[in-house]
Amino acid sequence: MKLLVGLGNPGEKYKNTRHNVGFAAIEHLASKQAATPFVDEPKFFAQMTKFEYNGEQILLQKPTTFMNDSGKAVLAAKQFYKLDNSDIWVISDDFEITFGRVRIRQGGSSGGQNGLSSIIELIGKDFWRIRIGIGDESIQTVGAHNFVLSKFSKNQEADLSGILSATTDHILEGIEAGIEHVSHNFL
Repeated sequence: MKLLVGLGNPGEKYKNTRHNVGFAAIEHLASKQAATPFVDEPKFFAQMTKFEYNGEQILLQKPTTFMNDSGKAVLAAKQFYKLDNSDIWVISDDFEITFGRVRIRQGGSSGGQNGLSSIIELIGKDFWRIRIGIGDESIQTVGAHNFVLSKFSKNQEADLSGILSATTDHILEGIEAGIEHVSHNFL
């Protein structure tokens, strides 16, 4: 069993913002795998769905806490399903990575991403991170906080579907072959 967590902030105000690219990726994966619709699961502080892939149960989670408290949702699911951290894969934005690049690795720091910081604080560092680059030069003029809460440019929005598809393909390859065998930097 794997738990795949897409990070973002709940509510219409944050929909389609750079900070919610983790939600977008997990929704894209759910759609591609024809998973049942996400349902509210208060005991997990999240919306959840699942599908089976290559004989393995895959849980998909979108925390309903705000980004800074994402760890509560991950911890609740980890404890309930008795998961090892290596079976937890977290998809998040990263403004230090150029828009469209994706980096996969296990462990490490949060890189200043508050959702990852919350998860690290509650379960430790050794889970897998799938970081989707959202960075561009406009961060210099608006500042990090405003940047992550802003929407993608029209050009970026047009490219986002392809980025999410490639990310989903790599995730499915990781489920099948082991995430450690997947290219850890792509696009």
